[in-house]
Amino acid sequence: KSGRLLGRASLLEPPLNRDKFVAMRRDRLHEILLDGVKGRIHFETSIEAFDAQPERVRVTTSNAALNGFYDMVVSAEGINSTLRKLCFPDEKTTVDHGMPTWRFVVECPNHNMQPTYMFGRSEMFMAYPLGPNTVYCYCHVYDEVGKYDLGSSRDHLIQLFGEFSAEVTKLLACLKQQPIVRGHLESVVKPYFSKGRVVFVGDAGHACTPLLQQGAASAFEDIICLAEQLEGLGIVEAIDAYQRLRQPRVEWVMKNSDNPIKMVKMTRNPFGSFFRNSIIRAKGPLNAAGWRQLAVQGTL
Repeated sequence: KSGRLLGRASLLEPPLNRDKFVAMRRDRLHEILLDGVKGRIHFETSIEAFDAQPERVRVTTSNAALNGFYDMVVSAEGINSTLRKLCFPDEKTTVDHGMPTWRFVVECPNHNMQPTYMFGRSEMFMAYPLGPNTVYCYCHVYDEVGKYDLGSSRDHLIQLFGEFSAEVTKLLACLKQQPIVRGHLESVVKPYFSKGRVVFVGDAGHACTPLLQQGAASAFEDIICLAEQLEGLGIVEAIDAYQRLRQPRVEWVMKNSDNPIKMVKMTRNPFGSFFRNSIIRAKGPLNAAGWRQLAVQGTL
């Protein structure tokens, strides 16, 4: 957090230069995803019950016009998926890592920043440029007893991260009326791909911590893979193929996204901090080390 450099990586060097790294605002992503389907989306509608039968799924929703039988239902509801809870009522499907998080976007003219991670003992502050004047920020702190999970105001963030170096101080100074999204770092305990003709994609099936930044990418890979299987196979065979093709990569992403959390918990003592910093000095930023392996593995 003092600004002392521990490691760096270049996206212009092999194997990271094999792929594209894209940053965009959430509203722009929504515009892209809505193109061509906007009129077919039913907002303020929730699934209230379903009956998964061998050859179809009977669905009851809060919109009576949508009630009926469907060949397949896809849950893309995020980590708090209602369908996942209904399909696996006897399982605790998520785990809370004891880490409050804060996210926000600030306008910071001519910031001249590269993607940057800063570590304290158990705190992390991440800054990702979205353009020459805009920066996306994410921060968390390990807080097993709820000591720091006090609020989401600018003053609260200054209290937690005010001792970080000048880059963070500058970003917090740019934080005016922008909304701060507060959350808790959670993961799905294991990947869920399907239950009969109910299929899970993205965070509904395999939410993990954002330390590799693979959440959106994994969701896109899921739905592309599922769509490709449905083009040439029957529904049951396509669902089986989807799980078979996606499971190795999904399990790898989950493991390598969540494993660094164990290291965060270790850093509460000086030896743990030294161990973490030694790994970063040897291998570079933790996320870039994971990206190298993903680049070698290929896309789907």
